Amino acid sequence: MNIFEFYNNLSGKRYSGINVILYKDNIDRKKFEEILKVRYLKGCSLEFNYFVFDLEEKFEISSISSSLQAYSFGCDRNVIVIYSFESLNAKDRDLLISSLEKSDNADIFIFSREKYKSLSKFNIIEIKAISKRPSDIVVLVNEMCKKHGIRLSPKNMKLIVQLYGNDIDKIDRVLEQLELIGDQIKDKPDLFLKVVGEGSQISFYKLSKSFLDKDDNGMKENIDNLLNWGVHPVLFLSMFKSMLLKIVAVYEGESLRGDYLKEKYEKIARELDDKKVKKLFDLFYNMEYKLRVIGIDRDVIDFYTHELLKAI
Repeated sequence: MNIFEFYNNLSGKRYSGINVILYKDNIDRKKFEEILKVRYLKGCSLEFNYFVFDLEEKFEISSISSSLQAYSFGCDRNVIVIYSFESLNAKDRDLLISSLEKSDNADIFIFSREKYKSLSKFNIIEIKAISKRPSDIVVLVNEMCKKHGIRLSPKNMKLIVQLYGNDIDKIDRVLEQLELIGDQIKDKPDLFLKVVGEGSQISFYKLSKSFLDKDDNGMKENIDNLLNWGVHPVLFLSMFKSMLLKIVAVYEGESLRGDYLKEKYEKIARELDDKKVKKLFDLFYNMEYKLRVIGIDRDVIDFYTHELLKAI
């Protein structure tokens, strides 16, 4: 199955016991974990029922063993996610498998880029690599459009593939933005180009960097560039929301793999507490409401970006 078939299956059925996900391409960990929290952990205490380990960062069998023995608070079963199984040596792989087999109250997901005979006894889920052939990727993008409830012309789907290749995670984020904009995309072809174009990626990087650096003047300069570019309110808001979600993800212990601004996100996250997180989202949603009602307004943007900078 491809990665999106896996996400759909994960949303619709429960994978019990020990499951091994074999894959070659990158996995969108955030998307996978969001599905888990909704499908497997609704109403549960994440602190006591949900455990995530990246073996590439650290392998500590005592921590994993503790999670296997943890009591399920409010849930029938705990959920344990283990990334980077292939990073272990043979001795540690056997030690981990021996420990996992003793679990009787957890659903376990092991991610590995390599096949191992020792894993064959478990439920194997093999994710096919994304094709690099443009025609195959266009077919996949068409399927993704249906999932997001949007219709794009073959020409526009080909343009997305030209810009992003087989980077499905980035394509999915672009389609999420197009979904937010809705029917306007049909009547405003220039708006489509602004959302999918490489310029939006560069602008998002610069805006994020000045925000994470708490650079008020840099923020104003980058906002000027976005406004001169004619950015749509939804795209502007999606950039801000993406930044805040990344900050909170790091604050909650997730790792931003492959993000050029990873260290800056981590620095900001270390300075946060629950009260500050709540304030950040209160400010954002107030700004979102006003910009959606009145459109792009520089006074509103300046006020809320300044308040957001003060809040981090």
